Amino acid sequence: MWSIIGKFIKQDLTKISLPLILCEPLNILQRCGEMMEDFKILENMMKTNDNESALRLAMCAVFEIAQFGRNKHRFKKPFNPILGETYEFVTNNSRFIAEQVSHHPPVTAFLL
Repeated sequence: MWSIIGKFIKQDLTKISLPLILCEPLNILQRCGEMMEDFKILENMMKTNDNESALRLAMCAVFEIAQFGRNKHRFKKPFNPILGETYEFVTNNSRFIAEQVSHHPPVTAFLL
């Protein structure tokens, strides 16, 4: 691992392709879909009264912390999706559809 990383010192990291062994078998669209599993927290946050700002902030923090808990054992980089690649994630309560609309810079469009 160090021999691979040592080659990249003082180089432009945007031009370097990593070996497949350093990537996890998911792409960024799938990771975004996993994040939306907890979207119900944000929906509940939007339903609270405007005068309950501390509760809204706490619910937003819970949503973000949940993402760290889901990825605590993932140290590898996800694959970059190709241009036009789509992903659909369906649960009992929601449906997430994503598409890679630009490659450089990477832009993902999604619909909940």
